[in-house]
Amino acid sequence: MKPIITIYFFLFIFVYLIMSALMYLIFSDFREYIFLKNAKRVEKKYGPDIVEDLYKIYTGKKVEEERINEVSKRLKKRTYEKTFNKILIEFTVIINSRDVVKAYMEHFEPYVRKRMRKYRRKGSVLNVQTTYLLGEYGLDKTWVLDYIMQGLDSDSIYLRFNSISALSKIGNSNEFVQGLKRLSHKESFINQKVIIDVLDHFEGSKEDLNNLLVENLNGFSEEIQVIIIDFFRNQKDDFPANYLVNYLMEEGTGKEVKASIIKYLECVVEASANQALYGLLKSDQWELRALSSKALGAYSHSDTIVELFQTLSDDNWHVRLNSAKSLLNILVKYGFDPKAGVESLIEIVQDRYGIDVMYYAMNELGYINYDMYEKYKNEGREYIS
Repeated sequence: MKPIITIYFFLFIFVYLIMSALMYLIFSDFREYIFLKNAKRVEKKYGPDIVEDLYKIYTGKKVEEERINEVSKRLKKRTYEKTFNKILIEFTVIINSRDVVKAYMEHFEPYVRKRMRKYRRKGSVLNVQTTYLLGEYGLDKTWVLDYIMQGLDSDSIYLRFNSISALSKIGNSNEFVQGLKRLSHKESFINQKVIIDVLDHFEGSKEDLNNLLVENLNGFSEEIQVIIIDFFRNQKDDFPANYLVNYLMEEGTGKEVKASIIKYLECVVEASANQALYGLLKSDQWELRALSSKALGAYSHSDTIVELFQTLSDDNWHVRLNSAKSLLNILVKYGFDPKAGVESLIEIVQDRYGIDVMYYAMNELGYINYDMYEKYKNEGREYIS
């Protein structure tokens, strides 16, 4: 009898827990429904007043102290707070500037401080939301920046992202770079595209930011260094080119960083890069040799042609192929016709592997079709044998 009673007891407990969870979910949904309904009513009633205040600042007028006090009192209610923040965010998008919202929020520092104290617990949803809003407010204050910086130490990927994004919106170059350093030395996942997007949308002085990124480049982790160099490459910014050439030649520069710099130098041609790229053609790492031989296709110099001819006999297929393509692209710029002058190329190459890859490259680049590639390749083998 006792086992049956025990089974029924646990069954009752299980049903009770399921019913309690369902009741909680129903209550939560209903409460959220009521909240959103009230928020819409509040937005309809008070929204125009907030917009009016913002347009006053936008047109150079002053918002009355009485209005500021009224808004401050209403901000104690969640429904009004939601409306208030929603309108600020929308207004920033409409005028494509954060200056008006920043000036408006100068009047509400007590509200901002109170919200920060209330939701300081790292990683909580409301802490993440508060950090996001601090970016939207754009307040470049020490106490605001300190709060955001703490979020960069969190284990929450959402809080870390919103923290670095908030620093980008506030636009303080020095603090943003320090935040990026802080983020770079934390052993956690970093999404490259997200960081590049944050750099792209930095709202302070881009010139100051770029200067600081270059000055502090070796102070970042290798992962962040690669992201910064890729950011410069995407911008096609030639400002850091000379520095990156020197950094490329330093012994302590990591392999991935060197690879990123080579890609940058292929996109942004820097006259002083030739010798550095020539040197990397002799690297013991085939990936760097392959990238360098590809990048040199953008450098139309007689010395480059000589160097590329030599790497046609490299041990690695990718290096030979990139060298052949770069060589052909440079020769074409000088008026050379690969199809008509293939015999003269063979005479210069004098290497079985070099001849094979040269024919393959001409086929890849569309200078000859596949049948001609097979014919020339066979003739080349007969010639060299």
